[in-house]
Amino acid sequence: MAGFYPDVPAPKMALDKDGTQWFGITPAGVVSTVPSANVATMTGAFNVNVPDSNTQYLPSSNTPGGKVAVVFPEARDLAALFTASSTLVDNYQSQHFVKVETSTNTTNGQDGTWTQLLAPYSPPMYAVPAYRTSILTAAATGIRGVRVVQTSLTNWGLQMSALHLYGTVSAGANPDRLAFWHPTLNQAAGGALFDWGDVPRNSSAVRTFRVKNLSGSKTAGGVRVALSSIQEANPTNIGAHAVSLDGSTYVAQIAPADLAPGAITPVLYLRRTTAATAQPGVWMLRAYAEATTWT
Repeated sequence: MAGFYPDVPAPKMALDKDGTQWFGITPAGVVSTVPSANVATMTGAFNVNVPDSNTQYLPSSNTPGGKVAVVFPEARDLAALFTASSTLVDNYQSQHFVKVETSTNTTNGQDGTWTQLLAPYSPPMYAVPAYRTSILTAAATGIRGVRVVQTSLTNWGLQMSALHLYGTVSAGANPDRLAFWHPTLNQAAGGALFDWGDVPRNSSAVRTFRVKNLSGSKTAGGVRVALSSIQEANPTNIGAHAVSLDGSTYVAQIAPADLAPGAITPVLYLRRTTAATAQPGVWMLRAYAEATTWT
């Protein structure tokens, strides 16, 4: 454990940025695309007021039995997940249950064959701090989709506020990509590599890492390592972090050299500088690596 909360079991999937499609499904089987604003909310972790907040996603309004599904662009191996949701009325939360299913062949969250992964359970209503304390082990390999299905029999519909998935791309699927790599060992970085733990105000720290080109045949050109905000504080979390090629000059983004097939960058650096006026809370920031070209 890096701090008060348990380490995450695997890297958190960037479900709002990695080509994953999101669908809402009514009890009657009508499928619609989840708006991008709701995707951003469910991927992050926000303390919203239920049922008054319009940041929740309702696949079927007042009708119970709605579903929220994600469909991946390639096969994934799932290690764990977190959901936060409620009914439309707080008083019915104790009667609110969902189950989680997976599919190896779905294309829209409704078609395909689905297998129950987690039996019905009552998820947290709020994402913070539950997204660190209520992660559920849920192992499944080679899947193309995950969906959350409301199973409670109240008169109120599903209202989703968070869906976080932890895992990796399945072996052999989408090999032409970059991955964060351990700073000294020849292995992928764990999900907790950039977990700062319990951070005091007016402090700083540095973490080292590398980036590997996983492709066996293509060179990654125009490599970039940068940061993005999933959930913000005041002053901002993204403003408190910077990356560096040499451990001396820190900037918002860095451009390592092109990576040949299977090549790994030299050691890179991520620095946190927490102000004395930093807003207390459980915060989330994303580090990512991408290539402009694959040749």
